[in-house]
Amino acid sequence: GGGAGFHAPPLDCARAKGLLQGCTYLEDASTEVFGYKVYGSPWQPAFCDWAFNLPHGSELWKKWQAIAADVDILLTHGPPRGFGDCTSGAERAGCPELF
Repeated sequence: GGGAGFHAPPLDCARAKGLLQGCTYLEDASTEVFGYKVYGSPWQPAFCDWAFNLPHGSELWKKWQAIAADVDILLTHGPPRGFGDCTSGAERAGCPELF
């Protein structure tokens, strides 16, 4: 856990969202910024005890299938496998289903 209790199960997303000001929180949602369609998703393959973890496979695949084809900018909590995903222990932590 960590992050002032936001990662402690169960996740208290409502509390975290309530603290945000002057921004748009994207959780499996999109918005338009300067004519660009931006989609944000917090999900990632299970890693340590971080928030928004899902097991590899169908659960993550379903999340990525919800992303519209016309998105210009995709924001995710972690990268696809093989793209900037090496941990300090030289392991790949990215999501193969995202690529």
